[in-house]
Amino acid sequence: IRNKRQRKPQKQNPRRLWRKERIMSNRSDYMDMTNSDRVLLENMLTSANVVATIRKNQDTLLRIIPELKDMVGFDQRHPHHHLDAWEHTLCALSHAPMDYDVRLAVLLHDIGKPHSVEVDGDINHYPFHGAVSARMTNEILHRLGYPTQYINEIATIVEMHDIGLSKHDIATNNALAKK
Repeated sequence: IRNKRQRKPQKQNPRRLWRKERIMSNRSDYMDMTNSDRVLLENMLTSANVVATIRKNQDTLLRIIPELKDMVGFDQRHPHHHLDAWEHTLCALSHAPMDYDVRLAVLLHDIGKPHSVEVDGDINHYPFHGAVSARMTNEILHRLGYPTQYINEIATIVEMHDIGLSKHDIATNNALAKK
């Protein structure tokens, strides 16, 4: 065992200590907020009637994830979608199993549509909305303090939601096979 050189205690600058304390207290408040927001989000998404719970708490959800606001009333103008992006998401959530991870991915799966629209006459197309939604999911979940591996798994599901997957694809991808 090596002897470690002992450092002399240095006199702390009171201004530096105050600054460090202020930064740490702000970080603590931020972490408390993100933890409580994650609990609220989890409670909403795992409720028995997820759509009714979201409608009742929509202002809270939009405070936690303000990026969702762009989906509300966003007319998809596409023959395969008769609902706006928000109502489509709520409809998809109503069919999702009672699994937080799946419902979180469903909630965020089209969040990038309003930001990736290409207009072709009377029809809108969203050729890159999976990638845009995945990037936004990454940013949102990072802001909410989720672990990197979890963020990557949910973002992968979001990005691939519009791609036809075979049973082989699912079986060979651990993140997808779990769900």
